[in-house]
Amino acid sequence: MAQAGFHGLAGAYMAKYWVKTPDAPAGQERSRGLKFGLVLGALIPDVDFFLLGPLFLVNSSLALKMHRTFTHSFFTTVLVVTVIWLVARSRASDYLKGFALGLGGGILSHMLLDILVWFGGIQAFWPLGQFGVADIHLWRWLKAPHVVTNLLGAADYLAFGLYYLFLAAAAKRTGTSLGFLGRLKLFTRLQWAFLVVYGALAFFLSGFVFDIAHYAAFILVFFPICLYVTVKMRETIHAL
Repeated sequence: MAQAGFHGLAGAYMAKYWVKTPDAPAGQERSRGLKFGLVLGALIPDVDFFLLGPLFLVNSSLALKMHRTFTHSFFTTVLVVTVIWLVARSRASDYLKGFALGLGGGILSHMLLDILVWFGGIQAFWPLGQFGVADIHLWRWLKAPHVVTNLLGAADYLAFGLYYLFLAAAAKRTGTSLGFLGRLKLFTRLQWAFLVVYGALAFFLSGFVFDIAHYAAFILVFFPICLYVTVKMRETIHAL
C-alpha cells in the first residue's frame, strides 16, 4: 500500500487534469461520474484491510500475505467494472457509465503505485497465484529496516492530511461542498497530530508492535474517515 491519501491525491489529479468536461449534458454527466470514479477507485483496493485487520491480530504473516490480492487483481477490476457498466446500460445512466470507467482507471492507478513505490508486491493476477503465477514485486531484493517501514506507516497521516488540504482548496475554488469544510478542517488537524505521535513512535517500537498500533487506528478510524470525506466531497470532485 502506497499511503492511501497519496492514492486519493493521484486519483484527484487525474480527475482534474485528464478529464475534460464536454458541452453536451450527457457528456457532462459522464465526466462527473468519471472523475468521482477515478478518486474512489484509487482508494477502494485497500478495503481488504477491513477483512484482514482482525486476522492480523491472530496471524500477522498470513494477513500481510493476503493483502494486495483479491482487491488488487486485474480480474476483480474487470468484473466490478463490467457489472457497474451493465447496470449503467440497463438504467441508461451516463453518470454510472463514467463512474464504471473511472473506477477501473482508479483501481489500476492504485495497483501501479503499489508496484512502483511500496516494498511489497501485489497479486495482480489473483487467483492465478494458486496455479504458480507470480506476484508483481519490483522490490523483492530490498529488505527495509523496521524503522523505515514504521516511518512509511506514519506517513499515512501525512498523506491523508495532504489529500484533505487538496480537497479543501478545490472546494473553495469551485464553491462546492462548503458546508463540510469545518469538519474537513478538524479531520486535517487530526492527521497532523497523529503524524507527530506515530512519527515519534516509529523510532521506539518494534515493527510488529508499531503495525498493530498503526493499523488498528488506520482500519478502525482513519481509512473509514477518508472514504467518508471522499463521498461527502463528491460535488467538489465533480467540479475538479
